[in-house]
Amino acid sequence: MCKHFNENGSLNIEEIPRDLPTNVKPVDYHISFNVDEKAFTFKGETIVEFDVLEPFTKELNYLELNTCELYDVKAKLLTPVEEEVVKVEEFTKYQKTRFTFGEETLLKLNKGDKVKMIINYGGYLNDKMCGFYRSKYEDENGDIKYQFVTQFEATDARKAFPCYDHPSIKSDFTVKMESIKEFVHISNMASNAEEIVGDRKITTFNTLPKHSTYLVAFCVGDFVPVKSQYNYRIPVTTWTVKGAEKRSQYSADFTSKCLEFYENLFDIPFPFNKVDSILCKEFSAGAMENSGMITYREGALLLDPEQHTIAELQRVSEVIAHEVAHQWFGNLVTMSDWTDLWLNESGATFWSWFCCNNFYPEWNVWEAFITDSLASAFSLDSLRSSHAIQNESCAPDEINQIFDAISYAKGGSLLRMIKTWLGEKDFVAGVSSYLKEFAWQNATTADLWDHLEKVSGKPVKESMSIWTKNVGHPIVTVEEIAKTETEITLKLTQNRFLKTADVKEEENQVIYPIVLFFKTEANTKEGDFDRSKIFDTRETTITLPVSSATDFYKLNGNHSGFFVTKYPDSRYEKLAKQSSFMTDDDKAGLIGEMTSLCAAGFIKTSIFLNLIVSWKNESSPGIWDQMLVALGNIRTAWLFEDKATMDKLKSISAKLAADKLNELGWEIKETDSFNLKELKVSLLYAAVNNGDEKYRKMCLDLFHKYLEDESVINPLYRDTMFTAVALNGDAKDYDAVFKIYRKNDSRKIIALRTFTRFQGKEYVDKTFELIKEKIILPQDIFIALGMIGIPREGVQTLWNWLTSNWDQIVLDFPPSLNMLSYIVKICTSGFTTYEKRDEIKAFFADKECNGFDMALAQSLDSITTKAKWVERDGADLTEYLANI
Repeated sequence: MCKHFNENGSLNIEEIPRDLPTNVKPVDYHISFNVDEKAFTFKGETIVEFDVLEPFTKELNYLELNTCELYDVKAKLLTPVEEEVVKVEEFTKYQKTRFTFGEETLLKLNKGDKVKMIINYGGYLNDKMCGFYRSKYEDENGDIKYQFVTQFEATDARKAFPCYDHPSIKSDFTVKMESIKEFVHISNMASNAEEIVGDRKITTFNTLPKHSTYLVAFCVGDFVPVKSQYNYRIPVTTWTVKGAEKRSQYSADFTSKCLEFYENLFDIPFPFNKVDSILCKEFSAGAMENSGMITYREGALLLDPEQHTIAELQRVSEVIAHEVAHQWFGNLVTMSDWTDLWLNESGATFWSWFCCNNFYPEWNVWEAFITDSLASAFSLDSLRSSHAIQNESCAPDEINQIFDAISYAKGGSLLRMIKTWLGEKDFVAGVSSYLKEFAWQNATTADLWDHLEKVSGKPVKESMSIWTKNVGHPIVTVEEIAKTETEITLKLTQNRFLKTADVKEEENQVIYPIVLFFKTEANTKEGDFDRSKIFDTRETTITLPVSSATDFYKLNGNHSGFFVTKYPDSRYEKLAKQSSFMTDDDKAGLIGEMTSLCAAGFIKTSIFLNLIVSWKNESSPGIWDQMLVALGNIRTAWLFEDKATMDKLKSISAKLAADKLNELGWEIKETDSFNLKELKVSLLYAAVNNGDEKYRKMCLDLFHKYLEDESVINPLYRDTMFTAVALNGDAKDYDAVFKIYRKNDSRKIIALRTFTRFQGKEYVDKTFELIKEKIILPQDIFIALGMIGIPREGVQTLWNWLTSNWDQIVLDFPPSLNMLSYIVKICTSGFTTYEKRDEIKAFFADKECNGFDMALAQSLDSITTKAKWVERDGADLTEYLANI
């Protein structure tokens, strides 16, 4: 359901979510909390004022609010009369509480009146990383400490205070916090007043205007401020823990730069007078965009100024740019329902890349977008178990599942496609116009289309609605039906693309309006291609100019469109030799596209391998990463085949990487360009990871020297060095890495990836024990499980662990947390046979799958895809490997 205000500012009553009464609308909350840091509880008081939109009736003679896990709930009316509640009824299944007063009290109210209620209650500072929760960590001295922080998206504000917990209901919020006097208090807005009463601190914050409940935020704890040194007009601070101040400076500075960039880009000032970034030591997501108080997990916020890797710099920068973009996309303008979640997440995704491109043009950001966001979007959307961008509304337990590659990456890819179609100037102008009209309100996808259409004059709504309302994407099959010395005539056909290659007729009814973005030899420069041809029928015929000497053409220039192209087999042989006519974006996109085509059986795996080997002289780190990932995808499908096949597949990657690295020299020089440094890092990692003995031994030796003197290794190679330890280290090396993990410095995550990748039952058993004891933090469980599941033995080990501990896993990671979806997917998706797929189905047949059913279906589809790929191309790959 979409909820929005009509032209005169009143709410369309019939559109408010049906689970709470629709005749009133909360407009103002005063919420107070008294934290008991030892008992892990809090006392809460909520004063909520409602506008009466329609009179009460004898059947609807009560007030209701969303609540969850609150206790000792008491309430009374403050206006229109002061009256104690007669009855409080908790409906646990529906996460709401009903408040009934005297028989005539509410019936006397008329449309336009106001009613105010005060509710007192208790709540739990839980350890589930949702609601108002406790975040555990060790300080510099090894002492256990706690922060008390919030994570309300999607539907967990109700665990902290009774409310209308839905994005369509925007209200004002005034927060008051009490705790021991030593704690720092932070919320969305700056503090209004603070007083010390005995050993207690009480802070009242300025009112947060017109926000949805999921964006309200506050935290309490031993936070240390690191202020931005960039000259921005409002204070920007990263609140960190003692000992991490140096690693917190970059986030404070870059946040300021992003705020200024977006203000100038959209011509809309950030509306508040401060921005705080909060280091949450335990945090289920990467970050959360709460207005004025953005919360982060450590790996997304902290950056060692001297010891960081390229990947760490890029990760922290992209996450910060994403969360700051949300201050406009999601916070200033909020989607009307979870149906339109993509407006928030795709908007922040696309603009974060756009922003990073502004500050770091040397990163080749849009090439990285193709290998990262676009690739992940295609991967999920090519499964039958994908979903439409504009997803149907779902229950609270289900909403978290749509925070996935469709809502983030596919939507972001469509925005990139629209930008390319309309041109950047009109695209930015249309987005700015949309943000200005719906500031402080809710909006729908149609609202965005209206503004882009108005500015550009192109049929955006008619075209783009088809892309967002339907699941999946098309494959365009090319037939070369006629050719002269100056022209080539092509027949194009579009159909639904599935990696399982078993599209049913009823799944193939959508005809997409595809901007073909043609390239020929005459327009091979970046961004120079034909945007005028829109393919919106099942079949069409077109004629392109070509050179008789080169015979070059390509659909989907710079891989701007969200579709897969299948050329004739002979064309791939030509494209392999025509890389000079393509941009790096073209080549990276073609590699990813061919991976999908192989998996679905549209081209032979050998054709793809021939192209990869022929591009061994490429110099772009993005293209190399894409080639190596593609080779890894082939190995993943053949994981349970004979060892000789796996060894040969790994040797292809190892040889390609080592040969190129030998040519370049592995050591990083001060004079190396950013791209050359990044390429060397990628190549050395690939050589080590795929078994090159020379580089494995070198990196293992460097690790032993590193333990004595950290300066012996360039920080950019740190992750590769640790990988060599995971693959070739002994018990002594394991202990050394685990000791680094316990230090809680900037190497914590790479140390975790390393010791959890050690093979052998004793090491794997220890990892599961560390998970059980929460020495491996619950927020990091997916890292540990992912490392265990890399070898074929680990895939089965994960499945055994999941099935043996299922009941406890569900208790530790309730379905309402998105983490259960990740756990299920990691522990099931590694298999490659129909037999294992059926075993997984059987195990879950009698389980309640709400909250992870989409992830399970995606795993099963992925297994089917790999099984069919091996079944279909096994002989082809065997023949290819025999001849290399």
